[in-house]
Amino acid sequence: MASISSGQTHTDASEKLSELSKTPKTVSPGESGQLPYAPFTPRMKAVIVSIAAITALVSPLSANMYYPSIQKVRDDLHTTQSGITWTITSYMISMAIFPLVWSNLADQIGRKPVYAVSMFIYTAGSIGCALSNSLSALIISRIVQSAGASAVQGAGAGTISDIYPREQRGTALGIYYLGPLLGPCIGPLIGGYVGQDVGWRWVFWIPGNLGRRDVSISDLCSARDPPPSGVTEAQDPTGQYPPTFKYQVQ
Repeated sequence: MASISSGQTHTDASEKLSELSKTPKTVSPGESGQLPYAPFTPRMKAVIVSIAAITALVSPLSANMYYPSIQKVRDDLHTTQSGITWTITSYMISMAIFPLVWSNLADQIGRKPVYAVSMFIYTAGSIGCALSNSLSALIISRIVQSAGASAVQGAGAGTISDIYPREQRGTALGIYYLGPLLGPCIGPLIGGYVGQDVGWRWVFWIPGNLGRRDVSISDLCSARDPPPSGVTEAQDPTGQYPPTFKYQVQ
């Protein structure tokens, strides 16, 4: 009996040792030996947060800039009040649906391509709104505009979580939310002035130009950069670190 028990213990110990040998060894690219939460410098983190805030501004800004010009749009397109209401309703419905798509896509392919592609779609939608000569064209363009603008509403906070540990997210989230909270404040002011003195089409040309610039600056950085040379990505089984920022020796 003692021989059987000893043999079983030896077998269990061998199995555990074999399992440990298969566990990937993780290392830090830094010199301190501590695994960093994200491989970004403080300056680059600030740039990422700024880009997220600016990109998050376009959605509420576009929605609120449009409101003061509704009457002029209705007269110019020769439509009814109920018809022009659909240009607002379609924007809001699109804004409610597409963040679910963008946030899931951002988890799959990374934040950077989602930022760039969504701002390109937003810019195309804004240009379409500015060039619309019928109610149906304006409604479709508003849906496209909203679809592009809604990406950061779903992926912005996730970007902050990617690059800052839990205890450092408060300030970063506060800066990020300046974008979506500032849009409703300045949107009607800018839209009222532009719509009255320049024309309602410029209510869309201006956000379109902002979206074009966002496409350019979103290419400057990424919250999903590849790992340093000599290491590969590995999942963190404890969930303590974002999967993209955990490194494994090759």
